[in-house]
Amino acid sequence: MSSRRATHAIFAFTLALLLAGCAGLFPDRDAQRQVREHLEMWRSFRIDGVVTIEAQGLALHKEAVLRKNGSAIRIDIIEGGLFAASGSVFATVYIDSLLVVSMMGQTEAQPLDEQTRRLLLIDDGLLRLQRDYLREIVQTRTATMDSLVFTFDSQYRIGRVQKLGGAGFVNLDYSTAGQLDVLELRTETGESVKLLVDKFTPGPVGVPPLPLPENMP
Repeated sequence: MSSRRATHAIFAFTLALLLAGCAGLFPDRDAQRQVREHLEMWRSFRIDGVVTIEAQGLALHKEAVLRKNGSAIRIDIIEGGLFAASGSVFATVYIDSLLVVSMMGQTEAQPLDEQTRRLLLIDDGLLRLQRDYLREIVQTRTATMDSLVFTFDSQYRIGRVQKLGGAGFVNLDYSTAGQLDVLELRTETGESVKLLVDKFTPGPVGVPPLPLPENMP
């Protein structure tokens, strides 16, 4: 081998080592992109499925449509029909700074604390996770933010959000195809809402509010 070829070979080998070393400095770049893409998906979406609500020893099992944007969630529970195509709305739950429930012509509302809003991902929590917690999520697959613990799976998808030291949580299960399969919410006092997902549609969606009861201040 000529001295010129030997020099080129050494240069190429050195360059390869440098590039490999540089790549090693940023092993989490793809992982951070995965986290961002996943969190962005939760900003706004629609779910069609079947909901089971358990409270005070009673259980309700019906079709439901859940819609969420950056500041509110609405769940319409359907009586008969298929995914609101032909059935009537049995009950509606609307959540922003208030929890509003409308059923059988009656509407009730109560304030919702900031931690619960964060648990339900209807505040600035998603943006803060992307901005301030990416490295922590990639390295540990967890993030603790304002007394909430976010746990991520091996594909950097949210698997659980739980109040630190509390009983309230949100669980998210995914199918083998990677699609959201089950969404479960359990309150501090033991009530649960489990939504079996038939269709998950990410993207902008309208979330119309419920009218407030007349006796609200």
